[in-house]
Amino acid sequence: MHPRVLTVIWACGCTGEPAVPTPGVLAPRSLQPVLEPVVAAWETAHGTRVRLGFDAPDRLLRQANGGTRADVFVSADPRWMDALVADGHVEPQSRRPVAYDPLVFVAAPGQPPARDPRDLVVRLQGPLGVGNPDLPEGDLAQRALEATMVWDQLADRVVSVRGPSELRERLEAGEL
Repeated sequence: MHPRVLTVIWACGCTGEPAVPTPGVLAPRSLQPVLEPVVAAWETAHGTRVRLGFDAPDRLLRQANGGTRADVFVSADPRWMDALVADGHVEPQSRRPVAYDPLVFVAAPGQPPARDPRDLVVRLQGPLGVGNPDLPEGDLAQRALEATMVWDQLADRVVSVRGPSELRERLEAGEL
């Protein structure tokens, strides 16, 4: 009786050099024009390819929950990051704010923009257009105005807008 022999052949297509990991980034679609050139420069400088995934924040969260691997998750809204932490996809201590978007005030044609939220209280003649508070930009604008202690003085004049295009249209029409 002959002993049975198990032969295993490993085929990996390796060149003998260790594989370079391909980091993955998930980010909101709105950041695509900003991140693509930054990542391209980083890839060139480091000789490493990066997998980029852009989508709406709620879809990115579903992708993460569905098993899509990402080394970096970019979010402008802390609520999405909180959800990823709660779901166990992000370690709380790994969260890092990397940029802050300043509060920007725009004015109707012919009017100078306000540089300080307190200027709005003095100069504002009509309604103030602010992003919908259910969206990150509206929520952050309201929190910024609250932090500068002017929200209570402006809240009765706030008109919620759905986004930059509606804001532009209403400014040009003289409604805001």
